[in-house]
Amino acid sequence: MEMDTSEIQAAIDSIPAKKEDLRKAFEVLQSYSSSFSSFTLKWNDLDGHVSFIEKSIEERFRELEAKVRSCVADKPAAAAMVAAERKVVEKEPEIKVQNKVVEKEPEVKSVLELKDFCVRMDGKGLRSYILKNRKLLPEFRDELRLALRAAPNPIMLVLDSLDGFVPSRKVKKKELELIWKTCVHLVQVLHELALEIKASYRERARRFATEWRGKITDGEGNNWFVVLGFLHLVVTFGLVDSFAANDILDVLVLVARRRQIVDMCRSLGFEDKMHDFIDKLKKKGKEVDAVKFVLAFNLSEKHPPASLLESYVNTIKKAAFEQRQKAKSTQIKVCF
Repeated sequence: MEMDTSEIQAAIDSIPAKKEDLRKAFEVLQSYSSSFSSFTLKWNDLDGHVSFIEKSIEERFRELEAKVRSCVADKPAAAAMVAAERKVVEKEPEIKVQNKVVEKEPEVKSVLELKDFCVRMDGKGLRSYILKNRKLLPEFRDELRLALRAAPNPIMLVLDSLDGFVPSRKVKKKELELIWKTCVHLVQVLHELALEIKASYRERARRFATEWRGKITDGEGNNWFVVLGFLHLVVTFGLVDSFAANDILDVLVLVARRRQIVDMCRSLGFEDKMHDFIDKLKKKGKEVDAVKFVLAFNLSEKHPPASLLESYVNTIKKAAFEQRQKAKSTQIKVCF
């Protein structure tokens, strides 16, 4: 029978990161502990409990690996499978090195050229320029802002740059992400200019936003730049009324971990919808993210942060239990 323990190992490897998220959220919560006297939870208690679960899972997993090796010794086919997997693992660093060697940064272009694209109202050229110099964007963000101001019509220029930016041909996921990221930066900088948006421009932006919303799917594997692109477009062009509030909240849930989402909620005018938003985060098992919004919008009375964190710990315990049960089940299947 085919045996793959990679999922179990991946789950174990993710525990430290989840525990670190919990610790950070707990520290933020603790700084507000004077606001609610019922807060008696101690980090050492949580840390000790999670560490105990982590150690227990690792021990059970090592026992499972020992069983697998024992069974593999008696099964040539299984041994061949393990050997093949080992070759893949051994080759992976070489592939990464190759990618690192092949991927070269383009030459730095003059800031004057950036301005030239804007003066000539060359939206596609501007987009291409930013894409090729993507890692330098933080350094010339101010120059991009000044360059857009030099354009005869900055709003139309940005809309032109967004028009048909998704290639019709199939491209690699990384390349597509970079294209989305470029468009997000353009919309962000346009928003910073705080220009008056005419109805004709808003209608054109609405068509883009509707198209982008259709590309968003629920799940952690979704390209978060697509989500941010949609949200920034809605904020910049005032398109909140073009979509159902509940639909926008569902989109916000996908990127709730991002730092700018608190300000995004304020820009959307969603202060009165934060109770619903926090409920959605809780249903998705994102209690740690929910704490951030509870504190930012002073909602501790209805959504006690301590209860949210305790709920998160219970979620971790449940996941740990399920992994242990899965490990036990796999042990039995391996030897039979």
